[in-house]
Amino acid sequence: MKYANIRRLGYKDGINRIGIGDYIQLLAIDNIYDELGFLSDAIYMDLWDIHDYRGEKIVLPINQLLGGEPWLDKNGNFYISEDIIPIFIGISLRRGFFNYSEKNIEYLRKNEPIGCRDYYTFQQLRKHHIKSYMAGCITMTLSKRKNCNSKEERVFLVDAPKGVEKYIPTKINSQRKIVHHTFEVDEKNFKDADYARNATVELFEEYCREASLIVTSRLHCAAPCIAMGIPVIITKQYCGYTFDWIQNFVPVYTETEYSDINWDTYSLEIENYKELAKNVAKKRIKGQDATDEIEKLNNFYMEKYDENYQPREMTIDHFINEINNRYTAKDKFDYAIWGVSDVAEKIYEYLLHNFPNAKLVKVIDSFATKCFHNVISEKPSVLQKEDTFVTIVATINCMDSGAKPLFKTLGKAEQQYIYAADSFI
Repeated sequence: MKYANIRRLGYKDGINRIGIGDYIQLLAIDNIYDELGFLSDAIYMDLWDIHDYRGEKIVLPINQLLGGEPWLDKNGNFYISEDIIPIFIGISLRRGFFNYSEKNIEYLRKNEPIGCRDYYTFQQLRKHHIKSYMAGCITMTLSKRKNCNSKEERVFLVDAPKGVEKYIPTKINSQRKIVHHTFEVDEKNFKDADYARNATVELFEEYCREASLIVTSRLHCAAPCIAMGIPVIITKQYCGYTFDWIQNFVPVYTETEYSDINWDTYSLEIENYKELAKNVAKKRIKGQDATDEIEKLNNFYMEKYDENYQPREMTIDHFINEINNRYTAKDKFDYAIWGVSDVAEKIYEYLLHNFPNAKLVKVIDSFATKCFHNVISEKPSVLQKEDTFVTIVATINCMDSGAKPLFKTLGKAEQQYIYAADSFI
């Protein structure tokens, strides 16, 4: 049996974008392989080759947000080669985008048990009688930093929302360094199979050497840094279900809670948790019985939840305010939504009920093709300067790295778009 991992993601949305958080998840799998003694013989592939792979059976651990291509085909069904044995060690299913078809349910049951990163995914799989457990994210198993005697006491603001800036204490602000985890690169580096991985290693090594504190809105900055023993504060304008699991370790401060942030934070001791989570992943990768370890890991997370628990909903207050400032209920206008998600659904419902003359004419999504309220999603490259509709960017994740640069390149006027709340500092 051979063991595999993804070397390069290579988004196919017309933007040469790299996401550091995506690659640290892959590096965490490499770390597990290294401890198992599998790393030197591991097979690496491009993400977009997972359907076309043919050859010896290979085991592929999967710790990803699933809800689009290439994991799923255009009909929303799993699109993974039969020669790949998937080990779902920590997945999130994209709300409103994952298709619970008979084909998908059968595929998941075939590959049970399914490790879930968040309670919403866990809830949905159990609802469909698929054996599953709460697993968190594999990045929480990365090694703790050693002998950190940083002289600079650097505070890294990693995609921290602008709204939190006025609450940052002066001492912390004077030590800050601003970092973005999603950014564009030139075509050569985008196609380089190792560029993004090397950039990710270098950045987290810098955190290990210099960081006295990380302030971030990024899940896959927070989780690996907590594992490395770096103090972390998570701040988000709004917070949805994908962040519920990490609140077993640290709070997530939303816009209305910025004034309550405890800036005197500290690193966490989670080595016992890490060993348990690693043992689950290792046994599952090797095809061994992990029933006892899975039960313990699941119980760790389930202490937070009861039968009445509801996954956290995102708010759309910023969009409501911006839309109401621009339009009256009688105005007639066309609009596009960028980013199919639960936030997009809320925006659509709000416009439908409060602006009866507003019409959804285009849907933009970088990661998948799907019908959203009778409109088929398209890639960002279809947008043009002369578009007569307003584009509502419903996801903060691609705003600074995707939407803003594209709108600037196209020369779009500010009245042609609405952004997702605050952008990053």
